[in-house]
Amino acid sequence: MMTIAVLPGSAISRAEPLLAAAGWRGAAAGEEGDDGRAAVSLAQTGRPVLFAPPEMDVARELRRILVVHEGSRGDRAGIDAANDAAVASGAEVTVLHVPSRFPSTTSASLPFRMADHATYDWAEWRDEFLRRFCRCSEGVEVTLRVGTGSTAAIRTQIAAEQPDLVIASSSRAEPGVREAIEALLDGDAPVLLVPSVGHEAAASS
Repeated sequence: MMTIAVLPGSAISRAEPLLAAAGWRGAAAGEEGDDGRAAVSLAQTGRPVLFAPPEMDVARELRRILVVHEGSRGDRAGIDAANDAAVASGAEVTVLHVPSRFPSTTSASLPFRMADHATYDWAEWRDEFLRRFCRCSEGVEVTLRVGTGSTAAIRTQIAAEQPDLVIASSSRAEPGVREAIEALLDGDAPVLLVPSVGHEAAASS
């Protein structure tokens, strides 16, 4: 059972039903620096952290999970967390691909962004993205969306999905992904920040 640090610590009672639905347990992270930056800093120490501001209503059940994904293997931890939560709860998973502004040269990444493709081959690109980055347990429903535009546009896209939980890597250095994290931290759903994995984690530190 994965232990999730909850920030601010006072949110743990509000977050416990959602965490239990995902098969996780919560641990209070304390009250100091209980804003989004503190949540990112805590996650960068290697601990998954759930950020739920005091004014936020946290769902008591888990039906929809949204994962912010750059399109590199460093975001595998987010998919793994979403998969575990979906298996435990029966929730649907939506992956919001926030493309890098530059083509990736990292091994196992896709060399071109979906945004660089013509409409006629998007279906093939989506299938490849899902196959390469979004493998989940049998029975877990995964849908891929493409996030584009400003922080405000990404925030609108996230809100349109009406997620009960948003999951993202905390260690991305890419500006577009930082904007996505800023957008989701200001959103209406609790955010689970997880450390990046593998080569991407080292590259972004």
